[in-house]
Amino acid sequence: MSHPVHTQNHPRSLEDWSKILCEQDMPIFSKTACDICTILDDPKKGAMELGATIMQDPNLTTKLLKVSNSTYYNPSKQKMKTVSRAIVILGAKNIRQLTLACSFLEAILTAKNKERANQEIADAIHAATQAKTLATATNDPCPEEIFIATLLHKIGYIAFWSFNNNLGDEITKLIDSGHFSEAQAEKKILGFELQELSEKLCKTWYLSGIIEQSITQGDQESSDKRIQLVQLGHEINESLKEGWESEAFLNCMEKVIAFSKQGERTVLTMLKQSSKTAINIARQFGAEDAVKFMVGHKKNAQNPPLENEEPIEAEYYREQINRHLSNENIRLNVVFDLILKGIHKGLAMDRTLIFFLNSRRDQLQEKLSLGWHNSTQSEKIRIRKPEKTNLLFHVLQTAEPLWVDPNKHPGLYDEQLLTLFDKENNFTLPIISENKRLGVIYCDRSRNTKPLTQEDFDEAIAFVEQLESAMSLFRKHNL
Repeated sequence: MSHPVHTQNHPRSLEDWSKILCEQDMPIFSKTACDICTILDDPKKGAMELGATIMQDPNLTTKLLKVSNSTYYNPSKQKMKTVSRAIVILGAKNIRQLTLACSFLEAILTAKNKERANQEIADAIHAATQAKTLATATNDPCPEEIFIATLLHKIGYIAFWSFNNNLGDEITKLIDSGHFSEAQAEKKILGFELQELSEKLCKTWYLSGIIEQSITQGDQESSDKRIQLVQLGHEINESLKEGWESEAFLNCMEKVIAFSKQGERTVLTMLKQSSKTAINIARQFGAEDAVKFMVGHKKNAQNPPLENEEPIEAEYYREQINRHLSNENIRLNVVFDLILKGIHKGLAMDRTLIFFLNSRRDQLQEKLSLGWHNSTQSEKIRIRKPEKTNLLFHVLQTAEPLWVDPNKHPGLYDEQLLTLFDKENNFTLPIISENKRLGVIYCDRSRNTKPLTQEDFDEAIAFVEQLESAMSLFRKHNL
């Protein structure tokens, strides 16, 4: 009998792992999954209940609308600004599946993912995209169900590698030694295989239908064609790790040809296109760090824009923020995230950063950013208070938002800022709450040729005012 390796700070059993993942690491997904599956199983509940559940989480709503507006899910290009509109256009069934996918990835991507976690996420998205393509080609009644079932097929693996507290390193060492298979190493360190964790989480989250069936089946042969689609998606992904010309992929191709009853050239074209699509899908879901592990991704290549992605207007983000502010339980991190996305995406900026002063008030520290590529994921930008002044501290001192033309404000760029920003037309806005200067927001269009406008400036100021209101309300409710 295998005895797991335990340390004081690690869960000690399958039950413990399930409980910690559900209650501490992924609580929002746990609630969303249970709520969605309850709606799925209740014939009396429909689109209204589904929409209400989704709208409880602003981050989930934002991501769902972003993905729903992509060409992949919305080829008719009918613009969707609200969840109710998305349900009408795409159908409640498709939206239920998308909600599970968005919620799961939102929970996973908030973790401090290591390399193996991003590999698992990349595998899941690529396999799910391939499976959905095959499902569509073989006239499956609901390809979206196949997508989500394939995405969640190895849910225990993804969850573990995202929140493993270094036990993953111990498993990797055993595998690298050459004396243990993956399953044997998992059993040695944890006392159970990660396939068992997938099955346990499936039951805990009340995942049913094809999701439950495929997880329970694992990699064992099945006579059910829908489960075969899920398994084929993962088999395609695994075989392509060895290359398009490899024996593993050629053997897999034979299976796909037999299953789809389509010609070799048609199947090859279909699979290659799906690999490209999967990269786009990963970006739409926000899994940028997983993209480099995907088949077809070229190292050192610039990331192309999301294919035909419909922008979400600033008005949508303002409504989401106001809805959140109407609740007594204000979560400032949610508001910060919506403000960041509202300015960056709603106003079509290329770089947006939120800075806050440190406790000594001699340094501005990055809190959140979009469009910024740091040398390491954990690296945060810090701007020291200069002897004279610079753009950020000038705006903080004057407490007035500034529309900056570098040619007209050359004295506001010191060596720190020139190293960081270059000279771009930008908006720099102070964050003030109850007469206290707290930080600044910087945004620009460093790559976009579209000029900044007065309307953009006014919109950016309105977002900052919402942030200031949120901080005041939060302080009032928590006195």
